[in-house]
Amino acid sequence: MLYRRKETHVEVITMKFPPSQVCPRIRLSDEIFKLSEYWSRETSKRSVEILRKRNEQPTVEKIKKDLSDHDVSVKGEFAVDYCFNGTVKNAEENSRRFCRGDSLAPLIPDIILHALVDSEACYQIRAAIGVEVKSTRRKDYLKDLKLPIKLEQFREYQRARDNGEFSMFAYILTVTVRNHPNDVCLVGFAREDDIKKSIDHNNRDTYGNHVIHYLSLHPLDCLNSYNYQTSETVYDRMEKCGYL
Repeated sequence: MLYRRKETHVEVITMKFPPSQVCPRIRLSDEIFKLSEYWSRETSKRSVEILRKRNEQPTVEKIKKDLSDHDVSVKGEFAVDYCFNGTVKNAEENSRRFCRGDSLAPLIPDIILHALVDSEACYQIRAAIGVEVKSTRRKDYLKDLKLPIKLEQFREYQRARDNGEFSMFAYILTVTVRNHPNDVCLVGFAREDDIKKSIDHNNRDTYGNHVIHYLSLHPLDCLNSYNYQTSETVYDRMEKCGYL
């Protein structure tokens, strides 16, 4: 495995997938996997219904792409919910809420990691963290694995935080595992300041979207109020574990 530093970023030369020791993989049970497939279909059907109500007539190709996109995103949300909460009830309710609505706009947030409160002392032990799950399919080369950022959606997360829906927020990047349909790799997370920095530096992909390279994300086990401000990155963790 060869890596090369280039000033402010790291170019990945070989290795085609993040090691599970650094980026945990969640294996959905067959039951949960079937549930994610069901809600992928339902949310996709709902989005097509909304388009038609707007007098748009999506092509067969667009409908297939919509279903494919929902398949990836719902599975990613289920994996994140199961990883942190041991259940997919929150992610399932998120899909259900989308199907009840009339908007294609993503719900804010996808999942909340709820605050922990000491009932006797009335003291908040852990702040509530709003989570946006960004999911993608496995890339042939890790240099192409990046967390995408939509500016308006990012502003909506800031507004939701200001309105007290959660204390802080993070974006989590997930990627599907080829040849293992029940598996999802949880790559890492970005904080609000990481996203703002990427926007300020005008980091974009070939399509003009703002992005953060996966090596610049933070390891998922740091996503709690104690370690939320960690400076450790996925690159640092891979170096520490001997993968570089």
